Amino acid sequence: MTATAPFNLSRRERQTMGVRPMSGPGAMKHRLFTLALTLLFGGLLAPPSYATPMALQGDWIGQIDYGKEWQRINFHFTTEKEGFKGTLDLPQQGRNGLPLNKIVADGSHLLIEWQGRSGLATYDGQIKDGVIAGEFKQGASKGAFRLVHVVKASADLKLYGEYAGSYQLGPDRFVDLAPFAEDEDRPIFFDSKTRRTGVLYALSETEFFTGPSYGVMFPMETRVTFVRNKQGEVTGLKWQESGARIIQAKRVSPYRQEEITFHNGDVTLRGTLTMPATKGPHPALVLVHGSGPERRPGGHWTHYFSRHGIAYFYFDKRGAGASTGDWNNARLEDLAGDVLAAVQTLRDHKNINPHQIGLIGHSNGGWVAPLAASRSKEIAFLIVKSGSALPVYENIVYELEMDMRAAGNFAETEIAQAKALRQQLNQTLLANTGWEPLMSALEKAKSERWYGYARVQWLPYVSPPFDSVSNDFLSGLRKQIDFDPASTWEKVQCPVLVLLGELDANVPSKASAPIMERGLKQSDNHDYTIRILPKANHGLFEAQTGYSAESPRLTKYVPGYLDGIMAWVRKHIEAKI
Repeated sequence: MTATAPFNLSRRERQTMGVRPMSGPGAMKHRLFTLALTLLFGGLLAPPSYATPMALQGDWIGQIDYGKEWQRINFHFTTEKEGFKGTLDLPQQGRNGLPLNKIVADGSHLLIEWQGRSGLATYDGQIKDGVIAGEFKQGASKGAFRLVHVVKASADLKLYGEYAGSYQLGPDRFVDLAPFAEDEDRPIFFDSKTRRTGVLYALSETEFFTGPSYGVMFPMETRVTFVRNKQGEVTGLKWQESGARIIQAKRVSPYRQEEITFHNGDVTLRGTLTMPATKGPHPALVLVHGSGPERRPGGHWTHYFSRHGIAYFYFDKRGAGASTGDWNNARLEDLAGDVLAAVQTLRDHKNINPHQIGLIGHSNGGWVAPLAASRSKEIAFLIVKSGSALPVYENIVYELEMDMRAAGNFAETEIAQAKALRQQLNQTLLANTGWEPLMSALEKAKSERWYGYARVQWLPYVSPPFDSVSNDFLSGLRKQIDFDPASTWEKVQCPVLVLLGELDANVPSKASAPIMERGLKQSDNHDYTIRILPKANHGLFEAQTGYSAESPRLTKYVPGYLDGIMAWVRKHIEAKI
């Protein structure tokens, strides 16, 4: 992996730059004349950008734009005797430090080669003014890539933690921000006036930027510079949107945080309690996780609620972060038990009002949070965002159907076939019978173009026996999908707020709302609100289709999401701001 340095130019490079080799008596006069011109005009003519060791060395962050999808990439370059060396990070895949095969710098031109799983990948671009831009190719895949030079590509949680908090940009405009585990531990922000949200990428220790939408980095839409006082304390920030003036924002709503450890049986759970700095006791919200290994840090929601006088408790899900246990083999009942253990811990906290502790669950948390609330009279209120009232096994079928409709190239008969195959797998798992007919059906269908959408292709790779009782993996999966929330809602008696998305491609909102309402009426609950928010997708972003392909281009939450939650909560608590 070598590169030709610009101060050791080849003949071709010298010709490209307009420098031709000279010999003979006129050579010395020409050199003297060139030197004089350089001394005279050197300060007036800007030199071209080249991939010098100093210009290329260090960390770069960016994206590949495939047109409808984007992929985050980082590069780390070093200079050694034999030339440039480097590594590649693919954060969305959790693959970091991948060694590059070749780095060739020729003037301002840069060629990078990396041997990936899908073949040789090339990044062919130009370097100029701290930016590398060009074309990415790997097999049939092509896209435009863009990188910016940064001080550090990896997240700096200590630094980001110092910046986390709330900032006032105007009389009725605040920005809440904090690092978020699901976005590489980078800060995400929420603008209360525009409802805009996005990821902040660090150019330096103090300067950050965000792109035009949540998942698209470039062009740089807004620049943020954090300000410290003489004592080194963060006191504010400078906020500048593209083409607009700089807004000086003051840091407001001071807060304090505590690390808390608690237990549910033999599982040890650890979390962070964020509270307003004002005197308590405070009402509190416990975050109920979605699917997967969710962990801290918890993003801008932490400081949005703290700014409104509400403590926010975010703990690492069992088996994630600093918590023990195994989320992958846990039943929803186990997860609900973890939530109730968190509530009990907060009830014993001197700065928390034990009678005003609520739950807020999103997505998968929309099953777990009502389950926890149905098992305890100590839950003061319940908030569910984008939660399904369908049995888990039925919701999976809905999701795969929406995935196929999003693809836009499947006939109704193909969608029906894919759904039927997944339904057959669900029934086999739940009843633990019919394994041979199922495996035969999978073998017959594997050549169908819809097969990958049916969410069944993993089964042939499972180690036998095919038995959802004795096989630990299949048994764990059966426990996860064997849950019908309808009866749970019949036992929820605390005040309830449910926010569903009209365009949710993961949850059938129109089917879920009446099931929830029937259950709450059955429980004789008279204090509930169920809203289907117009144009909202699963994340309650303002969307057009709700399909995942458009998600990176989305910019803001729908009206009635965070402001709707806060207005409803204020009617049910007494917050001390």
